[in-house]
Amino acid sequence: MEFTDEQLLAVARKYNLISGSLKSKVFSLLEQGYTLREIRFLLRDYRDPQSPQTFSNSLRRYAATWKELQSFSGKNNCPHGASTRSTARARGGA
Repeated sequence: MEFTDEQLLAVARKYNLISGSLKSKVFSLLEQGYTLREIRFLLRDYRDPQSPQTFSNSLRRYAATWKELQSFSGKNNCPHGASTRSTARARGGA
């Protein structure tokens, strides 16, 4: 799966992520309307054969975070420039 630098940078800026990270790629695909199953297939090269469950868990966690961020405003916007990390911290997460 190829991503343009512009796509990854736009998503990274929007959600305060590291551009090129797996998380930014997942967020980018979610914004394009791909399902979690499709994302798992498209990003299968990132999966560690020794620990495939870790990959699936990460994708599910990223999708849940992305979906939660969408519920703030009902749009594909991260409210007030909040990062996913600070949002998780506010919920009592890591």
